[in-house]
Amino acid sequence: MELEETAYLLLMDDKAGRREAKKLGFPVIRTIALLEKAASRELIHFEDAFGRLLTTSFYLSQADILKLRKRN
Repeated sequence: MELEETAYLLLMDDKAGRREAKKLGFPVIRTIALLEKAASRELIHFEDAFGRLLTTSFYLSQADILKLRKRN
């Protein structure tokens, strides 16, 4: 498969997908990291965005949810 376009940043949470994207040279960021970066730049309110994310099919363990809420 030939890739003709370059991505500036690929948003992906799936572990296998991230691994393959990195092999192909794509810069990858996870959803939570993107939310944290946006919040640190005061583009979003982390807890609001994170709360909305948790109403979707996005999965995080309860332990990870607690860690993120303490960190942000």
